[in-house]
Amino acid sequence: LSYASFNGVNQYMITPDLKSYFKSVAAATIQDSHTISLWIYPLNANGIILSEFGTSSISTSGWQDSQIEMVNGFLKFRVWPSTTDFLTSTNTIALNQWHHIVMVYDGANLKGYVDGVLQGTKTYARSSPMNNNTGLYYGIGAYTATDMGSAAYGRFNLAQFKMYNIPLNDSDIAQEYQREKLKYEYGIHSP
Repeated sequence: LSYASFNGVNQYMITPDLKSYFKSVAAATIQDSHTISLWIYPLNANGIILSEFGTSSISTSGWQDSQIEMVNGFLKFRVWPSTTDFLTSTNTIALNQWHHIVMVYDGANLKGYVDGVLQGTKTYARSSPMNNNTGLYYGIGAYTATDMGSAAYGRFNLAQFKMYNIPLNDSDIAQEYQREKLKYEYGIHSP
């Protein structure tokens, strides 16, 4: 199993501009619905897992917001412009083991999942960088000043990042988790 490791101090990854993968739905509007799926191995109870940016670098100005974050062991999910009403996991997330984390936005509702289980739903009217004349970049482990409480780079291992330009449903998420979890459940056996 290969993975990228983020130290929680200054390491992060930025995706290329993903704007071209989304369809225009009106003269000046691009679809906002999407699904983001990650397999992470958290090493700290606080830190940003995923941020959204309008450019290919992190900064404290321009389009930026955290979208998935660990705060005191709980996962928090949101889309902009929500600044105080976050979707929070029902339980703390165990450190030092693999977890399947999924965020779905269907154009009106945000859903968060941990290990195939729905954590809740929040209704948001999302504002996105691509509908505000910028690109669409995701920072994995990247700090942003518009955070949900941790205000820190993420400290975790990342084995997989997937972006879908459609909102997957509950069954799709459960199937993806069941299909892939065997890769992440391993033990050491001796004769």
